[in-house]
Amino acid sequence: MKEVALALGGGGARGLAHLKYLEFFEESDVSITRISGSSIGAIMGALFASGKSAKTIREELQQYFIFKGDRKRDVVKKVPDLMSWLTMINLDVREAGIMKADAFLENFMEELETMSFEDLEIPLTVIATDFWSGEQVVINSGPLKPAIMASAAIPGVFPPVEHMDRVLVDGSLSTSVPYFCHCDGDDLNVGIDLSPDRVPKKGKVPKAREATEGMFDIFIDHMVELQLKESKPDVYFRPGIENVGILEFDKVESIYDQAEKSVSKLKALCREQGLEI
Repeated sequence: MKEVALALGGGGARGLAHLKYLEFFEESDVSITRISGSSIGAIMGALFASGKSAKTIREELQQYFIFKGDRKRDVVKKVPDLMSWLTMINLDVREAGIMKADAFLENFMEELETMSFEDLEIPLTVIATDFWSGEQVVINSGPLKPAIMASAAIPGVFPPVEHMDRVLVDGSLSTSVPYFCHCDGDDLNVGIDLSPDRVPKKGKVPKAREATEGMFDIFIDHMVELQLKESKPDVYFRPGIENVGILEFDKVESIYDQAEKSVSKLKALCREQGLEI
């Protein structure tokens, strides 16, 4: 049996690309033995670890997006789910984030019935960050939802989460691609980093939101660089999903398209490490 331990990195909307890579492993008859994830990687990891196929997850999420091929009647059917995005916006400026983590997760995880790590079909580890100490917090037991909420709590976007007697924020701030969770096994350790390739654009000065997101990406780039100097997974895959901001879920078609085109690179890297696919 071909076995892979998979670490899914953060990246906001770019995290939808993980579904294409999970589909690739499924279609290649690869067994995913363990999963770890930070931020949206934790969300996608939890959905897959619950026993759903990547294709099923992608089909269930389609109701929240409009695709170029959608007909008018398709869009009309999606209106209630499309409107649910509005429930995620937090209009109270006194709150700690502009989006409500509960509403966000309900949109992405409403079909997920399993509510604890122990009930998942595939062992899952998620990473959060202690807001006060900056320490990496590894969570692999207990209630699932607060752990996922904490791992995906991007500062300034989602409010911090109180869990395990800590104040927790986005896992990417301490470990963006948590492949270290799988360094003790015989299965192929694969880390997927969805950080974008930063290409200078002549004559363009980034606007406030773009600069803020860019700052986040710069920080993660430096952190991952240090992490790779300490240890490396068997396969480190960075497809370079471009021109997609953290909250630009409306670019879902571009995300899927870029991911699809990069699957051949992931396949080649796995074959180099002896995975027969």
